[in-house]
Amino acid sequence: NLSPEAFRFMDWKSATVAGIPARIFRISFTGELSYEINVEAGYAQQVLDALISHGEKYDLVPYGTETMHVLRAEKGFIIVGQDTDGSVHPGDLGMSWAVATDKP
Repeated sequence: NLSPEAFRFMDWKSATVAGIPARIFRISFTGELSYEINVEAGYAQQVLDALISHGEKYDLVPYGTETMHVLRAEKGFIIVGQDTDGSVHPGDLGMSWAVATDKP
């Protein structure tokens, strides 16, 4: 059962994915409802191929790190030193509420 009620944020479960032993984490770097699946490195491509194949009917597509970082920033999940390097204002991340404008 992968429902949000049965599998809460930050939980993990042992499972089998595409016949491969795996750990499934209910965690999200993007702020979306998502899961991370960990398998031994030698099985990664097999599991990825199976997930994409089974996900076709749901229009599942992989996305890259640039998309992952945009989704993360849109949710206000900042990385100190990357998003706070002086070139990005909190307002750019939808976080103007975190900046006091009444201080010198």
